[in-house]
Order: sequence, then C-alpha cells, then structure tokens
Amino acid sequence: MAASAREMRARGAQRGGEIESLDAAAAATPESLLAEAEDYERRHPHDVPGMQERYLLVSGADPSLANPVVRKALDRVGELEGRLKDAYRVLRDGDPDALEGMTDVRIKGMVTVVARDLASRDPAVRERAAKTLGLLSHAEGIHALKKALDKEEEGACVEASLQALVLIGGKKGADAIGDFVGHERHSGAALGAMIRMTARNPVDRRIAAKEMSRWMSARDEGLWERMMTALRGLGVDGLHGLAACCDRNTTPARLVAVIKELSRTKEPAVARVLARYFRPGGAPGDEAIRAAALDAVRTMAKKENLGEAVIPHLFVGLRHRETRYQTTLLLQELTGKDFTVKNWGSWSAWWKSTHPGWTEDGEGK
Repeated sequence: MAASAREMRARGAQRGGEIESLDAAAAATPESLLAEAEDYERRHPHDVPGMQERYLLVSGADPSLANPVVRKALDRVGELEGRLKDAYRVLRDGDPDALEGMTDVRIKGMVTVVARDLASRDPAVRERAAKTLGLLSHAEGIHALKKALDKEEEGACVEASLQALVLIGGKKGADAIGDFVGHERHSGAALGAMIRMTARNPVDRRIAAKEMSRWMSARDEGLWERMMTALRGLGVDGLHGLAACCDRNTTPARLVAVIKELSRTKEPAVARVLARYFRPGGAPGDEAIRAAALDAVRTMAKKENLGEAVIPHLFVGLRHRETRYQTTLLLQELTGKDFTVKNWGSWSAWWKSTHPGWTEDGEGK
C-alpha cells in the first residue's frame, strides 16, 4: 500500500471526525472499522473518496487477506475505484458514452468527485470541472457550481460554469442562473446563459423566459433592454416572460414599457394581467402605469386585433374593490353597456347570456 496504516488512520480522523484520535484508530478492530465504513456509506452515499478511505482503514488494521472482513472491505474498495475511474474518464475525455447505463446514485457520486476540482487554484482545472458537471447534467452539481461561480474571476471558468447550469436546465438550473442577476461581475454573462437556455427545448424555453424576468431589476439599463429584446423574439413563451415581468420590482418606466409590449399580444388573457393596474394610487409613476394598462387593453380590444375576446378577461378587475371602478368605466367604454359599479355582477351575467359556452373563470367560448 502506498500509505502506512497510521497515515490512513490520520486521514480518516481528519476527514469526518469518524475516528476521534490516532490512539482510538490503533485500537479499532477490522470489524468495528468495517461497521464505521458501512455506516458512513449509508449517510454519505455520494462521497466516493471518503468511503474508499474508510474501507482502506480496515486492511490497515489487519493486512491479512485470510480475514473475511478485510476481504469484504477490499472488494468494496475495488467497486468504489471503478466509480472513481468512471468519473475521471468523463473528466479527462469529456466522454458522454461513459454515462450510459449509469444509475442516478452513481452519477451523483461522480458529481461529488468532479465538483472538488472547482476549488482548484488552476483555472484550467476549474474550467474542465465545470464543463464536466455540465456533461453530467445532474442537479446535484448546482450548489457547487453556484458557490464557485460567485467567487470566480476567470472569464473562461465563468462561461463554463454558467453553461453547465444551462445544460442541467429545468427550474433548478434556471433559478441558479437567475440568482446572479445582481452579481457585480456576472450579471451580463448570466443573462446570456439564460438566453441560451431558451434554445434548448420547449420546456426549458418556457422556464427560462419566465426566469429572465428577473432582469427587470437589473442595475444596467443595457441588460434590461437585452432581456426585452430576447423576450420579444420568443413568441408565446416570451409573452409568459413579459407577464412574469409584471411581478418583479422595477421602475415605473420599465413597467410601462412592458405593458406597451403586452398590448401587441394576440392572447386575450393578457387583459387579466393588465387589470391589476386599474387601481388608484398616489405613488410616483402610478398614474402613468394605470394609463398605459388602460391604453393597452383598448389596443387589444380593437376589431383588427382581438376584439370582444378581451371583454370577459376584464371581469377579474370587477372582483376587487380597488380596481372595480376603473374596470367598470373601461367596460362601459368598450361595450356600450351601462352596468354600474354597484351592479358589477351584471357584467358576467350579461356576457353569459350572449355567450352560452362561457364559464365564470373565463374558459369556454
């Protein structure tokens, strides 16, 4: 063995506190060390190097291969060595074929091994580790990537880490990318990664479009404009992203711009989103926001656009006291009907009488 039993015991003591002292390690039996190794494996199933070290301690306590306990421990060391080789094969070659047939548990173990290199002092090693985590595409790597990316200064490593999060994808991957919207150095690169994520598949496109709305609060006006340009180009999915922008903290001017963009939609349900802005308010910008929302609905309700399809989606504004008055005035303007604020329930009854397939939640004809 390359290391003495005493050295391995010392590493075991340093690594998890499983063996409290060298004296205790020296007094331990192969049976007790095997039990400790098996217990560690149950509690830390993805820490392959940690498990391997603990099983090696068994042979250090009794080098005799005649002992079945030692043979069992060494067999386990061999199995774990295979898992490490799998991980380093992917790390070395970027070989996706190495992942074929692997269980989720094995891939998680590989993620744990590879993620350690994100802390390397060598930028090339960090970049390679990030690329490999992207190849593994397992959500288990997100935490390590975020932690490393927060402190990363090398451009190639930043891009590799963000691309890994893109490849992991899904809600967790998009959330992790979006968390860098306020980062002093990485906000722009993170937005670029989010835009790339929209090109992967329909599910990731919808998720990324919504998460992109986090750049409504970007300090850099150029990044906000880049977000708007990206969402405009995503069709229906971009519409979901623009609607999500309305839920973000931002400036009145940016919100007005989003509302104007929503007025170009061919989806009448957007009127439900806009109706929330029909409320009175005395804060700076409230009047401009309300006026923009009203004008957007007027544009949508034109015959050449969506026409009367917008009408039932405004009824949500009648249900809330703060938006009821302005919604009533707008409905009177668009329909020519004179139902009052007090008789706000008459609007849905009237619509249902003329559109029998319609239901109160806005579904149907």
